[in-house]
Amino acid sequence: MDGYNRDVIYIGDGISENFYDVLPRDLTLQNPMPKHLHESFLGYNHDTIFREVTFNKYKHTPETEKFLATKHKRIYSIKEMYDILKGVIERKWDPTKAHVIGHSSGYDSRVISQIIKELGEKNGDDWLGEVIYVETLGEKEGFKRIMKEQGLKGIVYNDGMPPERYHDYSFNFKTFYQKFNGVVSFPVNQWYDAYRDLEEQGVLNSDNVQCFTGFGANETQEIAHKNKGFPYYFKWHHYIQIQRFKLWGGNWEHPFWDYEVMGAVAGFHESKKWKVRIGEIMADTMVPHLKHIPRQTLQSLRDNRTRYADPKLLERISTDYKNSCYGKKVPIAMRSDFTTYLNWWMHYCIASMCEHLLENGHKIKTG
Repeated sequence: MDGYNRDVIYIGDGISENFYDVLPRDLTLQNPMPKHLHESFLGYNHDTIFREVTFNKYKHTPETEKFLATKHKRIYSIKEMYDILKGVIERKWDPTKAHVIGHSSGYDSRVISQIIKELGEKNGDDWLGEVIYVETLGEKEGFKRIMKEQGLKGIVYNDGMPPERYHDYSFNFKTFYQKFNGVVSFPVNQWYDAYRDLEEQGVLNSDNVQCFTGFGANETQEIAHKNKGFPYYFKWHHYIQIQRFKLWGGNWEHPFWDYEVMGAVAGFHESKKWKVRIGEIMADTMVPHLKHIPRQTLQSLRDNRTRYADPKLLERISTDYKNSCYGKKVPIAMRSDFTTYLNWWMHYCIASMCEHLLENGHKIKTG
């Protein structure tokens, strides 16, 4: 049972999980745009960029109610936690499909790939099938070392691409809006951009693929680590922008968001306090042969520039914005070259979306 519920429902001209399905032909942009719309956490607000469209308030699902009412078994060892995570991945694995695994240089990725390697040894090549590990966030040095030591097949997205081209696909004005289900203020969708680009290059095929990631590990572990609790976690999750990130191919598994894994995290927390995240302890304990390979930090990513927008690319996307219908009405300058949640990226996403909507017959006015 997966705890990563896509439970956002848009309410406008009808009710739908798809933002575009509820848009009336005549739309009114919020003016001014509410400040929370460019934050990673929306702060329990329910409005969107259009006055005519809102989304649903959070309510516990039967699955979350059951989870919260369950007294979770105490977990006393990292090995027990690891085995539970392994069981979840084995349960979710579809042997009839090829597999793409999102992988960084971090602890959670090391644990996921080690588990998949062990499951392949246990269940055989026919069960395992083709497995490709993909690094998309600029952590290629650590990723390549892990792939080499583990004997795994890895692809570094845009490896060797000059800085002015690294984010070229992600920042394309014409298609920027397509990777989100609504407006988002982050410029890269790690579950969509690189994979769609690689598919267009003929490297991947979304028709018969299942994707796994280590995403959710930090969030799940932080809940117990900071004593905020799972009722807060489920509600908080409803209001984060990542809910609006589209999934390339539509067949994604996030094992750390599985209720069984979250129950194990809760059980481990009840029996033992810890000073670092479980993922780090798990990697050091269960994948010790990779301990000498450093995890790339935010500072190292700043240093290698892959998390930045190159000046030439910034100039191009700024021009695209200024020339758009929305950009002419809402002039705003890009003041940072770092790819993070920013007010400017929200406006860029709105501009891209509005061009698409206008081309398809919608009328948009500013409130």
